[in-house]
Amino acid sequence: MHEVMVTGYQQWGKLPASKIEFWAAMVNFDADAPESVIKALDTEEGRKALADFKVMSPLKSLSSSEVSVFKSITSWAGDKDVIDALWHAQYPLIYGELLEFYGDIPGRARMGLGSNPRPAIEVMATLKEASGKLSEKQAKDLAQTIPPRSGGIVYQ
Repeated sequence: MHEVMVTGYQQWGKLPASKIEFWAAMVNFDADAPESVIKALDTEEGRKALADFKVMSPLKSLSSSEVSVFKSITSWAGDKDVIDALWHAQYPLIYGELLEFYGDIPGRARMGLGSNPRPAIEVMATLKEASGKLSEKQAKDLAQTIPPRSGGIVYQ
């Protein structure tokens, strides 16, 4: 997925910032999307995303082997519900994590996945380790680094 998005970035000068834009980018690279995604792209927002994230043929050929992996997964999964889950939940999860690694911290939430729980886990581990060694102010400052809780996966 990283290779596909980085290849597209060469043309787009930006990365998809929503689930619809991500789907449009993948479809424009000829990934086999399920009917539910195609239907979502057949809206005003979807058509705009398809236009914004179009891909020139030479770039498509650069990523054809990476895209073939997605096609193989779709073929292997077979079941419509599994393929829908891949496109509505798993692929956006992977892409949201990539956005976060790229430095786009709210990218994960824009993919409908809520905030990343890892910072909270790290804070709790630090508090446990430093138990009795932190002042109340230090503990409060550390707790402020925990991102606000947000909703879970949202299907579109």
